[in-house]
Amino acid sequence: MFVDMVSSSEFGSVLSVKAYAEYVRSFQETCIAQCEYFFHDLHSEIYQSREFACRYRAAGDELMVIAHTDDPANDAYHLVCLALTLKCSWLQAQENIDRLASGMASTELAIGIHSGTVWAVDNGQGHDIEGFSINVAKRAESLSRRGTRTNLVVTDPTYKLLARRTRNLLFGPRSVSDMKGILVPMATRELVAAFVNPVRRMYPGFRSRFREAAALALTSNALDSWIHSCLQVCEEQSTEKVSDESMARCATMLAVDPYDPVSLYYAAQGWRERDDLIRADLYLDDLVRHWPNLGDAWLERARVAVARDRPADAQRFLLEALRRDTTVDAQQDPLLHQLLQGGDRVV
Repeated sequence: MFVDMVSSSEFGSVLSVKAYAEYVRSFQETCIAQCEYFFHDLHSEIYQSREFACRYRAAGDELMVIAHTDDPANDAYHLVCLALTLKCSWLQAQENIDRLASGMASTELAIGIHSGTVWAVDNGQGHDIEGFSINVAKRAESLSRRGTRTNLVVTDPTYKLLARRTRNLLFGPRSVSDMKGILVPMATRELVAAFVNPVRRMYPGFRSRFREAAALALTSNALDSWIHSCLQVCEEQSTEKVSDESMARCATMLAVDPYDPVSLYYAAQGWRERDDLIRADLYLDDLVRHWPNLGDAWLERARVAVARDRPADAQRFLLEALRRDTTVDAQQDPLLHQLLQGGDRVV
């Protein structure tokens, strides 16, 4: 994974040498603190059990991260989660707080993730790593700047690892582009939305200011869908319900993007919690029509169908969820689990 500050050269051309150095150092310190917490604390049982499981290095305005275990699909998923968490961690940095407070947009991070083979040589103090895969990951990061949602792209090999292993990441259409220095055209997909809680994965020292920074960003500059998504997910998971404030944010986002998946999902959940089942069903109908691979959307439709005493519809929606590898928790959804076991009516 390569992470790069967007427009850092422009900042360097207008800031003093000292101010620019402090700006870059803040980026590096934020990235290293977040990576150390992610690999050494949050996922220590995975990445501290072997010598070469993870590696990260920040240099200038760029961060490179390598994850390597016996489960490459899990590594790919963790890198996507880390990427989102890095974006949230950088959003709450003082440099961005100051920009947001003055009405300017926050500075963006461009991120590219690729899965492949590298060659590692022991140099006595560690390993020197070389390989074509590193070049591809760097070029993917360059392509991510063309994104319209998250500026986070994955290459085909990474997408294939992720496609059947997770139900909470939504990617855009496949795009084939020429990459500088890469003879064979490489396909990438941008992460469109994620039902991932970045706050739970953030370095503890960053958590307290994220909500402040996110709320400020959504009111002071263009509506960034990834900020909205991360804020909605972490607030719903902390309270286990959709607040009136969250409902208002969903309505604002849907006025800008009528098919934003996170807004549609939480608006539907909010109306279900408020016993307005017809309105909830309307939002869910839009959601599954435009994002049919989101298994949890079908699961939410099944919940609404059960509440509306439509067991046949609920069973069909459950089957759609199962087609997308979405599981039903017997304790969380006992009525849906009963339907899944063959019952044709719930009481």
